[in-house]
Amino acid sequence: MSFFRICASTFFGLGVVVGILLFISEQEYIIPASGQSLSLPCAFAFWTLAVIFWAVAHDENDT
Repeated sequence: MSFFRICASTFFGLGVVVGILLFISEQEYIIPASGQSLSLPCAFAFWTLAVIFWAVAHDENDT
């Protein structure tokens, strides 16, 4: 396993964990100008990054 693949897998795991923590956290991250919370959009962004890192770590030769 190459160093690049280990890093991509690590970032995949971190993206999933941070996304879940943001999704289930009780603390709201409010934007003062609009009054809307950033918890759900940020969780979705981290999950999207996790999918990208998963795809980078697992190329088509592994399937």
